[in-house]
Amino acid sequence: MSKEVYKFEEFHGGLNDNADPRDIEKNEFSVCSGVAVDELGKIRLSGKANATAKITVAAGISPGYGLISYKTDKSYLATDVPTQWLGIFNPADGTIDVSYDGVNIASGNNTFDSQSTAQPGASFIDVATDGGGQPSDYSTEGRVRVCDSDFTNTSGQSLTPQSAGYLRLNLFHTTDEKTSEGTPIHKIGKWLSTAQSLKTLEEILGSNANIDIVDATEANPDATEIGDGSTKRFIMAYWKAEGGGWNGVYEFGFCVVYAGNQESAISIADTTIPLSNERLNTQFYIPIGTAATITSNSSHKLGDERAVGVNVYFRPYGEEDFDLLTKVDLRTGGKFHWKTYNSATETGYGVWDDDNDSLGLSFTTDGSVASSAASFTNTTVGGTLTVASSGFTGRKGFLRFYGFEPSPIYHPLETIETDTHVPVAVRNPAAGTKIFQVQLLDERFNIIAETADIDRVITDSGRDNPKDDRKEDAERTNQGS
Repeated sequence: MSKEVYKFEEFHGGLNDNADPRDIEKNEFSVCSGVAVDELGKIRLSGKANATAKITVAAGISPGYGLISYKTDKSYLATDVPTQWLGIFNPADGTIDVSYDGVNIASGNNTFDSQSTAQPGASFIDVATDGGGQPSDYSTEGRVRVCDSDFTNTSGQSLTPQSAGYLRLNLFHTTDEKTSEGTPIHKIGKWLSTAQSLKTLEEILGSNANIDIVDATEANPDATEIGDGSTKRFIMAYWKAEGGGWNGVYEFGFCVVYAGNQESAISIADTTIPLSNERLNTQFYIPIGTAATITSNSSHKLGDERAVGVNVYFRPYGEEDFDLLTKVDLRTGGKFHWKTYNSATETGYGVWDDDNDSLGLSFTTDGSVASSAASFTNTTVGGTLTVASSGFTGRKGFLRFYGFEPSPIYHPLETIETDTHVPVAVRNPAAGTKIFQVQLLDERFNIIAETADIDRVITDSGRDNPKDDRKEDAERTNQGS
């Protein structure tokens, strides 16, 4: 059945809010606000155009475009006060003058952590070059997006779409950010108008060569690899550990995460990492210069004020698809937050040095009394640990003992520091010459150090293997059931 068109041509019946809306005449309204219907066949806006002294910006606005209106939760002083904004496009210079309540804010500053930044005002948004342009806009989440929609323009003045609004970020927290907003190294709070496009990590760093992958097996990145902060870099340091599932040659890709949880296109690092049944550990560095803090509202250390993180991806060399490896949050950091690192003096921090550090297995109960050597006997042995290298204080870890019953046995360490004797309860294995070993593990169960195999003669105590007793008890239980 074809559709029929019903044409409304009469509106002069006016507002009828007394009768049920289903019962009103065809020339009446159930809702009518801000319009005049006193002329037959016409609906007009109420009132008439009038000038206002509040709008002080002089601009040659063309009918249909050039005037934008939007709202934010921030006032021009960056306080939490809902504010209505008015933008007026000036085709002479291709910029938009931004006003609140119709009054242009051409000068002045707002205060954020004792830093002054310009308020939005004259020429706040640069949307086209001199002499033309037709801005098109929309607003969402407290920001206004504007682009030059004059696609017929052949003079080259169309620019990248712009995004303007208030930006507030606390970056590189060194403590829990939920406690009095933590302790961020870099604070950013400013009115910002910038290109809307989501730039890749390569673009904001200036070169793909500034995405560095550094082997930190023997030492942390040094001053040459980190730089002095004048060159923007993003550095992934890595080291390998035994007993993992990484097997092959791997590529790594990096995507910038922007405020609002938007992700850029991927940038693929030039360096690959070969692994053979190993585990891969990573740590990330961003150069900030010689100071341990960054002046509030100074330029972002990755090159784009909106960047709040970097997602790291990996794939076997030659494959098409990437998988997510980890998320680097520029605000919170990892489990232990961000740390300041001195690449001139701390390259050896957290790196085991066989010349200064030692790990041993002692067959004594308390550092002096000999442990029992009888088979299947409960006794105590010691893990001897001497740590002279810096960077281990406060780090948790484990001692892992092999050769005893059951094996392995894990002993937690509240901190990886010097302890001349850590007594650990064990049970000896069966009689005979047996091999024992102890390993020092970090928080992620990576091996930091291990002893050589140690031979020890276990004498026959005449006791049965407790495992056999448990097995017989289980068999009797099953037979009885």
